[in-house]
Amino acid sequence: MKKTTLLALLLALPALSLAQGGPPPGKGPGAMRLYDPATVVTVTGTIVGESRIDRGMGHSGVHLLVRTAEGEIPVHLGPDFWVDKQTVKFAQGDQITVKGSRITFEGKPAIIAETVTRGTTTLVLRDARGVPAWSGQGKK
Repeated sequence: MKKTTLLALLLALPALSLAQGGPPPGKGPGAMRLYDPATVVTVTGTIVGESRIDRGMGHSGVHLLVRTAEGEIPVHLGPDFWVDKQTVKFAQGDQITVKGSRITFEGKPAIIAETVTRGTTTLVLRDARGVPAWSGQGKK
């Protein structure tokens, strides 16, 4: 391999990693980098809303607002291109149990969901290390 080809490939690697679902420069850290197995909690509550946050990469992050005994907390699910394809759907008023990493996001508490359970149905979003189920799929 020529040195110029190798150099071009090495320079392209950061751009390729962004194409795999990481945030663009200036958009803050991606959820996987914030996920910390040491801060995993399980909370139960009622969905009071859903929001979609534009990540500036052609897709949005899907977040649920959940009312728990301690108050309302945003729950980060994942990118819309993946969440919308799942057979498990959540709606306002659903009673759910969320297992995930409690974080501080933009100065406020939030949870990055590992699993969300409604009744006997569970949506698995990440493994125990925080690796997303859609990892490597990119926008489809």
